[in-house]
Amino acid sequence: MGNANKDIISALPKDYDWIDSINFETFASKEHYSSPPKILKFLLNIIDHFEDQHLSFVLPAKKNISYILSILFALEKIRKNQKNFIDDFENFLKPGTNVIYNLENSEKGKVYKYLGKKEGEEEITVIETLPSRGLDPCRIERKITNLLQFYPTTKNKPVGRRPPKDYLPERNHLDKLLNIDTFNNPFLLRNSIIVLTEKKSINTFFDNQKINGSLLKDFISIAQINEEGDLEKFKKFDSISNDEKKESIKIEPLIIYCHNIYSLYEYLKKHKDTKVILTDTVSKLNNVSILKQIQEINSNHKFITLNDYDDFENLEDFKLKIDHPIWKFEKSELDDWIELDENTIQNNRNYNSFDSNSKIKKYFVNYINKKKTILDIPENIFDKINRKLKILDELVKKSEENSDELIDINYKFRKLKGRVQDYIFGFNDELKNIFEESLKEIASFRKDRQNLFSDQTYDTIVNIENYFKEIDLTNNNFFKNRLKLLKNILEDSQNQFNKSTTTFIVDNPKVKKHYEENIREKFNLDFEINSSFRPRRNFKFALILSELSERRISKILNKNYYKELIFIATPTMKENINKIIDYDNFKWKKFLLDNGIKHKLSKLNNITDNHFNYKEHHQYQNSKEDLTNNVFIQLDNPLLKELKNVEKSEDKLETNYVEFYGDCYSLFSQNTQIKVLNNIFFNSKSRETKSVKELVPEDYVLLRDSSDRDVVESEARILAVENNINYEDLKKYSSLWLELIWEHLKIAENTAASHSNKSKYKKILRKNGYKKSDGTIRNLINNLIICPDDEIDLKILMSSLNEFVGREVITKEEVKKIYISAYNQKNIHRQAGRNISLKISQSLSNEEVIIDREPVRVDYNRDGSISLNSNESNNPEAWIVQVKKVDDDVIYTSKIDSNRLKWIDT
Repeated sequence: MGNANKDIISALPKDYDWIDSINFETFASKEHYSSPPKILKFLLNIIDHFEDQHLSFVLPAKKNISYILSILFALEKIRKNQKNFIDDFENFLKPGTNVIYNLENSEKGKVYKYLGKKEGEEEITVIETLPSRGLDPCRIERKITNLLQFYPTTKNKPVGRRPPKDYLPERNHLDKLLNIDTFNNPFLLRNSIIVLTEKKSINTFFDNQKINGSLLKDFISIAQINEEGDLEKFKKFDSISNDEKKESIKIEPLIIYCHNIYSLYEYLKKHKDTKVILTDTVSKLNNVSILKQIQEINSNHKFITLNDYDDFENLEDFKLKIDHPIWKFEKSELDDWIELDENTIQNNRNYNSFDSNSKIKKYFVNYINKKKTILDIPENIFDKINRKLKILDELVKKSEENSDELIDINYKFRKLKGRVQDYIFGFNDELKNIFEESLKEIASFRKDRQNLFSDQTYDTIVNIENYFKEIDLTNNNFFKNRLKLLKNILEDSQNQFNKSTTTFIVDNPKVKKHYEENIREKFNLDFEINSSFRPRRNFKFALILSELSERRISKILNKNYYKELIFIATPTMKENINKIIDYDNFKWKKFLLDNGIKHKLSKLNNITDNHFNYKEHHQYQNSKEDLTNNVFIQLDNPLLKELKNVEKSEDKLETNYVEFYGDCYSLFSQNTQIKVLNNIFFNSKSRETKSVKELVPEDYVLLRDSSDRDVVESEARILAVENNINYEDLKKYSSLWLELIWEHLKIAENTAASHSNKSKYKKILRKNGYKKSDGTIRNLINNLIICPDDEIDLKILMSSLNEFVGREVITKEEVKKIYISAYNQKNIHRQAGRNISLKISQSLSNEEVIIDREPVRVDYNRDGSISLNSNESNNPEAWIVQVKKVDDDVIYTSKIDSNRLKWIDT
């Protein structure tokens, strides 16, 4: 093991030897040092010499690797720049060029004209001062040990006549590290790399790292590109004239970063010099049309993407759009690289968790050694349903004429199964109602389309329905086998499964709450339950009791947060898990990169194609089975298809479907102003709200939860106390108009008489000049609006009610008081909403919360404070989510289902 990679490392340019002298440490440990894994030196060589536009790597720890690689690349460019300038110095510093002296504080920044070397005395440099106040230039001859003490400038303002001293300071941190002399000459510190990543993630990295005992920021300057394509908060050096392009070049920080391709495009429109763009996931290049526009600006830009094994689908999609090499590092390949490092990580506890180099090695080891265990439990009714659903899957594949109907009913069955299969402690009333209504809906769907189905298909559908009817939702011991095994696990005598070592992974946030409450109540234990696959910390064990979908099983197999995955599974669940494990091992076969191409990419002599042979490649080549047809059979998003099938009606809103990372979505009404948090995550100066049509992938969105009214009420009460306002009086008078309408129209009775009353009242409203839409009238009557915004509308509503009743049930003075109370209540609610948003922003700024493509819950505490990713309340105040895609088609939905975060049923 490791012999091939030893040859590769030995064949790397000796110029890279400076990397071996780097030691990283963190503020958390004064004695812990770790050198970059040797694989990074190899990756740097590839990036440094890669000649095409696109290249993707697949390996664990992509974020940490992208940050360290960007540092190594930036430092290597400095080293090469210095060598090139020395080799071609006369072209760099031409006689007649204005120069800035860059050394001693008393002289630093003074401008002179460089005249060249003194003839016959090469150690003497000739410069002259600039003319000022009628004085002629003064010629100065000085011994200047290294002309890199000067750098060219476009400045021509005279700044004194005193000659510069020949002063060579002690080497700075950067020069010592690279064993060169730059004298902080900004022309040598040119930016060459852009990192596409999250602001918090890269800043956390830079804030916590040292190199050889010195702050990382002493070596590397860093700045962010905002949405307008400008750099935020960096020291602007003087511009340097570029004769060929007839323009100025601004000396920028060594590493610049941005969050998405849109900001990158805006920046590259203004900066035409060639860059290497290093991104920590290929999905950040999702907009190929913008990517092609970037390449039209400068076709020499190089895009290097670092991906982990969870990015398969994104890579597959991107490769279809832009064909490019994808180098997937196999387990045995990574194992060989790990063996090359002196710190082989025999004991992970010796490694500081904050050290990015250690993280890389740990992730490699976790990926290589990850265990997968399946604990068997007896068959139950869901196994019978699963077998029938497999038959239905095959019928879907074979069907031509009625495939849409089959996909629909297949999705309805799976959605229903997903809703009830994981409530192992018992079913609540809400779930029972959903279950019964869903079965009625399925039966109706089947009957309406009976003539479209073959006898086999129809019988299969009926069989599945009958199996569902066997599920006894009143039996809280329905999942006794899973509960028994769970009890044994939690009461394990060796106590290996505990809060510090173990997490549970479940299918969605509702199931998560179900587990938290019942484990605490029934076992008096407290475990961290995760519905996200990115927990707040790493765990030794991950227990999976949920029957996850194929896609979610594949996701969890490829996460490096757990050392051992323990599935608790019935026979059909076990069969499905093993199928996904097999598929996961072989799906990369389609991206298998020829060893000759790898050899060519590595740009190394004295090695051969055979150096890139690994056992997994032989397994791919010898495998005749095509597993891709056995999983993920649904080509379309069945949820989206179901939503689009809803017919237009008066009580439905026009919305657009927005999918977020983390298997969730929302239906936004087209006039909704959506709160975006781009200003927090990547210094956006744009508006803080967008319409649904203005949302783009990668936007951060603050989405209020269904508990919004209660939370706003709580904050409003705090504000009312602070401002000496009687909030109860405001609420009482604000709702009086609605109480009178409900009382006299008998709305709560929901009878034919009440419907007749509403129709009669509506006609009176129209006669009296009420011009708002029928939908607005419905919303008013159904208590979806505090009070009409326009006072005239309220007056018409109340005068029409008097006319409907035939007497004065409310006076003009009372109507006025209602309007003023409602106006004040709305104002305090708006202020409460702003306060909550501000508190969320402050919490995000103060806490090290990284979204990383999973929803972050926002909780409003009783004292008015905000918590992020807390598990305290039943309903969070809001969610912070990241946009994955926006669908342009109009979808009709009820108001209650709009503008809320919902989870995709899988």
